[in-house]
Amino acid sequence: MASLVTTLQGYDLMCLSDRDRRTQVSTCTLSQRDLLSGRTWVDVDSETPVVRAMVPSRSPRWVQPTVESLAALLALPSGWNSYDARTVKPSIAQAAFELLADVMDGDTPGPSIVPTSAGGLQLEWHTANVELEITFYSSRRAEVYCEDVETGQSWEGSLWDCLGRLQDALAKLARRS
Repeated sequence: MASLVTTLQGYDLMCLSDRDRRTQVSTCTLSQRDLLSGRTWVDVDSETPVVRAMVPSRSPRWVQPTVESLAALLALPSGWNSYDARTVKPSIAQAAFELLADVMDGDTPGPSIVPTSAGGLQLEWHTANVELEITFYSSRRAEVYCEDVETGQSWEGSLWDCLGRLQDALAKLARRS
């Protein structure tokens, strides 16, 4: 599924469905805070969930592949793994992207994103001797596991309790990459 990128006052709107190719970009309404923070929103009123990301025109290189991965995962049918796996919940895709927009910088390598059979998502980095995984069970419940292979140190916990440690781990990934 190819993405459409339209420039709007210094921002790119990445839309990932045929329906959005016909949508007037000027009808999109986001607050200035949303524009500055690279917020996303997911259209859940349509039959096919759509990821839309409003990001600065010179966005970090991880943004477009991440939006495209999320769109592909949202398109997975029920039972995608042959064992009654649930479809990925749009609210989880939105929460995952919003987290990334909040904690990643331009030098941070993008994650691999995989679906869970329960309809969640797992963001993974296995690079630069850092093993980092964030598992979203819902838009409000996520767990983090991190191991620094070089030092042998590891930690895990609720995403919301470990945000500072997560930002440190992502900064380490950026420095080592």
